[in-house]
Amino acid sequence: MDRSRVHASGERMIRGLYFVEMQEALPQDAAVRVAAKAGISAREPAIQEFARLYARAAVRRDRAIGTAFSYAAGFMGNISVWMMLLYDYFAWLGTVDCRPVYERQTSWP
Repeated sequence: MDRSRVHASGERMIRGLYFVEMQEALPQDAAVRVAAKAGISAREPAIQEFARLYARAAVRRDRAIGTAFSYAAGFMGNISVWMMLLYDYFAWLGTVDCRPVYERQTSWP
């Protein structure tokens, strides 16, 4: 598996879904981080961290296209967390930070 292509695909999906949810394009200078894994379970530390951040988010969105694709996004001001799931097996986790670069050195919510 070419991880760089898989991560790039995840970033493109987040950029597209961000537009769907926010009705505006994600700024090109936004910091987008993506990780992907097949066969991920709810016990994975990354999934538990996503769930913790998602629960704290002021705005939460989740959508599904049948059983083939689903996603959840939590928005906390200029920061958002994303989880996308393909066929309940392959997951992408991502974060988007739209804060100005000089503010990105501060801690997350």
